[in-house]
Amino acid sequence: MDAAKAELISHRVLLALSEAAQQTLREVAHRRRVRRSEIIYSAGQPGEAAYLIRRGRIKISRLSSDGREITLCLCYSGDFFGEEALVCSTPRACQAQALEECSLYVLPSAVLQRLLHTEAAFAAALATMIGERRERVEDQVEDLAFRDVGGRLARLLIVLSAEQGMSQANGHTLLNTRLTHQELANCVGTTRETLTLMIDRFKADGWIRLEGRMIAICQPDALHDRAGVARLSRDEG
Repeated sequence: MDAAKAELISHRVLLALSEAAQQTLREVAHRRRVRRSEIIYSAGQPGEAAYLIRRGRIKISRLSSDGREITLCLCYSGDFFGEEALVCSTPRACQAQALEECSLYVLPSAVLQRLLHTEAAFAAALATMIGERRERVEDQVEDLAFRDVGGRLARLLIVLSAEQGMSQANGHTLLNTRLTHQELANCVGTTRETLTLMIDRFKADGWIRLEGRMIAICQPDALHDRAGVARLSRDEG
């Protein structure tokens, strides 16, 4: 078996498929390379496929009528996205864009929808994943409603640390993700200027430091206090 095709079934949702269904998916899936900033799909387009990230980072966002953007989700290597196409017949409500050069698996919606009707374990695993995604969006709504920009940024850094953090010998945690100030601002629902001021404040307080375009978390307890949340483990992030 092609090693690349074998990795296609590594995602926990797809592992729930029977061997016959896994083989069907290997036969219909194809790889797609996308450039940095390329749009994979836009709001209003039909949901013709779901995607699995082989390599790279994708952001899922929504745009207002005047062009403002809020990032709903950041997806990394091994993540599944675009799954709403499997359960909704309406056009896409969100946009998916590459944050860097990416390699994706494209999984046709029509095939996955057929499998939902015949593979109960797959349907249950997909429902669980969709529920987890909804919880994260609800957390984001809570952030926007009840936390100021500093609190929202602190919570974002906590989540990124749990998801993409690398422990360093000095006890700090380096975030293994390169996000511009504009991308971070879109994640917390503010302007780039306000985000930059808050980053500078966190640096001045010694809570974080910058290493090139990467952020190192120096005082996680201070960030938890600022966000007003309990400590997150890596699995809970």
